[in-house]
Amino acid sequence: MDELVDVLDSVKKGINWKEETALVEDGLIDSMDLINLIPALEDAFGIEIGMEYMDTENFENLDSMWAMIQEIRG
Repeated sequence: MDELVDVLDSVKKGINWKEETALVEDGLIDSMDLINLIPALEDAFGIEIGMEYMDTENFENLDSMWAMIQEIRG
């Protein structure tokens, strides 16, 4: 999961990724951040985040993003 934190930090610094639980809801990341985040995650983890995963719930916190990545990886 440390690799995920590194990717998130590369996209947007200054967020305590391990502590925040409502990144989208609290406005810590917005749609522009997601536009940058999605390809960064795809590149870092060798995955393709399909439309079925384009729900803010999947990007709300570190655990939800990690769970999405693991599900895509199979």
